[in-house]
Amino acid sequence: MGNKLLFLGLFYTLLYWTSAKGAEPDRLANTIEEEQSVVEEALEGMSAQIIAMEERWNQKLSKVYNRQTNSLNQNVNELDNQLTKSPDFVPTQKRPAEFGKFRIILHVHQEETRFERFTN
Repeated sequence: MGNKLLFLGLFYTLLYWTSAKGAEPDRLANTIEEEQSVVEEALEGMSAQIIAMEERWNQKLSKVYNRQTNSLNQNVNELDNQLTKSPDFVPTQKRPAEFGKFRIILHVHQEETRFERFTN
């Protein structure tokens, strides 16, 4: 009940203040509509800028991601070649699959961690 009385009091004060200044309700409504349209135009402009910024970031990120993925693939291939040329290398048929892939998985994980640190 107190909130309703407060609201009515504020509304009455606003009406009294606008009529005392010679402001017409139609002029006040037009002013509010004009200001609202200015705010809406500004929001639309900001929205377009945000979308453009998002597209630029996505393009930059895709370039970095592709470059890092290629580097990672090259490193995995080099590691695979080193493993096959190593005198300690045992073909995967003679050892468990988990052990055979452990080094490559570890290397891939390290590269992914580096990439995450680079992009953040």
